[in-house]
Amino acid sequence: MFTKEIAAFIALPGIVGPHHYKRTPIWLGMRLLIPLFIVTLGLLQTHCHGIRGEGAGSYLSDFEPAEQDALLLFKVIRLGATYGDVHKRVPGLDELAPEGGSAFLAALGLHEATASTDLFNTETKMEFNFEKGALYSCFFFMREFEPDTADRLFHRIQAFYASVFGHGAEEEGEDDRLSKSIYWFSNDLEVVVSIVAENEVSTLSWGFQQPGPNTEYLRRQ
Repeated sequence: MFTKEIAAFIALPGIVGPHHYKRTPIWLGMRLLIPLFIVTLGLLQTHCHGIRGEGAGSYLSDFEPAEQDALLLFKVIRLGATYGDVHKRVPGLDELAPEGGSAFLAALGLHEATASTDLFNTETKMEFNFEKGALYSCFFFMREFEPDTADRLFHRIQAFYASVFGHGAEEEGEDDRLSKSIYWFSNDLEVVVSIVAENEVSTLSWGFQQPGPNTEYLRRQ
């Protein structure tokens, strides 16, 4: 990866040939070594925190590449994308349908499209929501989890997003179900992972959406 930089370092001023050399001044060697170290560190950070392929993440984690791709889908499919844009990335995407099967919502310009995939060795539903043709949210749903398994995966995903965004804002459910959500915010994006446990069965979900009034109090935390 660093062949040219290493070669440049080896060819320090003062080195005449393989069998004839004179000592390179220490101060000169350090002046050349420090920029090389900075460049090398920068390249390593780009590899660890950069974008793989056409936008998927290569963050350090124990997740498989396809799992990281799903967790960082917002880097590839942006809010405001059209159905056609999403379909190019998700060829198995179903046709647009009224959101929640509601003709009333459809009349307001709200539609959804779904697809299925396999993540974490579990069948996973993907749901893309559009308002007047523009994507405003995308979520992955994994249902009928054994609670302990769901809880472990929830905390793994939480730790992954924390490594990307930092500390998240936590929201506890207010109904009879045991539920918890963790949010991370940017100027125009919310990323969330949620778990809901009910009747010894858990549902795990994560995704991204436009910031809304329901989470404004969390953004102020």
